[in-house]
Amino acid sequence: MLKKIQDMDIVTKMSIVGALVVLFVIMTIVIVSCNNSAPVVDNPGLITTDEPDVIVDDTPKDYARIVGVVSNVDSDSDLLWVTNVESSDKIIIKVPTTLSIKDAFGSSIALNQLDVGQLIESKYDKNTMTADELKVSNLGFEYGQARNMVVDEENKTISLNNDTYFYTEDIIVYFGGEMISLSELDPVDELIVRGYKDTVWSITLKNKHGYVVLIGTASFIGGTVEISKTYTTITEDTRITVPVGAHDVIITKAGSSPYVTSVTVMEEEEVTIDLSSIQTEYGAVQFKIIQDGSTLYVDDVKIPSISTPLDFTYGSHDIKVENPGFLPLNTTLVVTQSYQEYVIDFENQDLMVNVTGPLETDLYIDAVFVGVIPIQVPISQGTHTFKLERVGYFSKVQDVSVDIESGVYEIAFPELIINANYAGEDITIQIDSPVGCELYIGTQFIGVIPVSALVEPGEHQITIRKDGYYTKLYSISIITGGEPYQYSFPDLIPIGETDENNGGDPVPDDGTPGADVY
Repeated sequence: MLKKIQDMDIVTKMSIVGALVVLFVIMTIVIVSCNNSAPVVDNPGLITTDEPDVIVDDTPKDYARIVGVVSNVDSDSDLLWVTNVESSDKIIIKVPTTLSIKDAFGSSIALNQLDVGQLIESKYDKNTMTADELKVSNLGFEYGQARNMVVDEENKTISLNNDTYFYTEDIIVYFGGEMISLSELDPVDELIVRGYKDTVWSITLKNKHGYVVLIGTASFIGGTVEISKTYTTITEDTRITVPVGAHDVIITKAGSSPYVTSVTVMEEEEVTIDLSSIQTEYGAVQFKIIQDGSTLYVDDVKIPSISTPLDFTYGSHDIKVENPGFLPLNTTLVVTQSYQEYVIDFENQDLMVNVTGPLETDLYIDAVFVGVIPIQVPISQGTHTFKLERVGYFSKVQDVSVDIESGVYEIAFPELIINANYAGEDITIQIDSPVGCELYIGTQFIGVIPVSALVEPGEHQITIRKDGYYTKLYSISIITGGEPYQYSFPDLIPIGETDENNGGDPVPDDGTPGADVY
């Protein structure tokens, strides 16, 4: 056999060796393949396999950061529209559902919890516009309950609380899921105003406004209507813009009791209040015509006698006076209180002073109380001292020079300054004696003693007078709190008699709570 093998030619030998090598390789592959595919059994019933391969995104990232204002949110598509507050560029950012969005306090929120108009900060990939970070920004400013916003369209500025900001054409004005224009806003509206640095970028309107319309105002012209601490002078056509909701309406006219009602105002709707159904107030007017032989007409009705006061409805009345020696006098009488005097002098015909402000303020001219502002009263040429008084405010005294030849002298004084020390309530004083005498506080006639009055805390001058007796002046000091102040003053002394008590001090009743008596 060996002999036979040795006798084989070289080709045959090589063929046999090659076949053996191929067989070895095939067997090796089969063994390895079986080892790789066979499950590894550690325990009966438990079979494990290798984890699948992880696909790694090798795309390079190119990150950018933005501080912007949200102009639209699409939570269904996970998209966020943002305007860059530094460059005004507009972009759309993809927001992965796995991304943790933070609110201004660092708490996690969903995409649909972002509001249009909010300021956000984001880090995003410029290649895919996908957000890597997203949060509500604290870098800007926000007015949460803004009112009385003033827009200057010419200079493109917005004023709020004495602060002025700019705005651009990119400003977002938003209400109820829709964009609106700046012109649709009113100063009474409650707004959320957001911005960055010196620019307002978004305004969100919380509620639209409605209107209160007054009709039948003839007897209330010149009075005041108060709605939500906003005061408006009543005219023939009064239409007031007010916030949506329930409001108390307070209508006042000098010398009359306030009329109070409630209304509910709906969005962009009018609520009408008819004042003609309210009982008309009357005031007594004592006319005095300097020139004898004059004839008086009020509202084209001839007045037969002016020897006693005449009653007129509150409001304006046409006055005409004729006298053979003068041209006819035509003017207007404004009745605003329960009693007033009206002097007519042809030498100063048509010379009137019309004081229009501040409203609801007592007016004294040359130390004589003439009425409550607004008021129109006759006045002579020359310099007069005007005094303005109002409870809770500092009084104002000012000399006014009236030097016009005819017509109406118009004047409006500045608003009085609030007295920060005023306690906010009047104090009752009761004067018990001397019975039957007239009582004045300052220059204001109060009534016949015994009488009570409301006064503000502070110093007050008391005047007691009676025909045929010496007039007496006293000073009292009123402080806040406690029971009503009660006083009894000495009897007046008949003119021509003397008495050691004439001029004596006022004597408080027992139990007067801490009054300083002079």
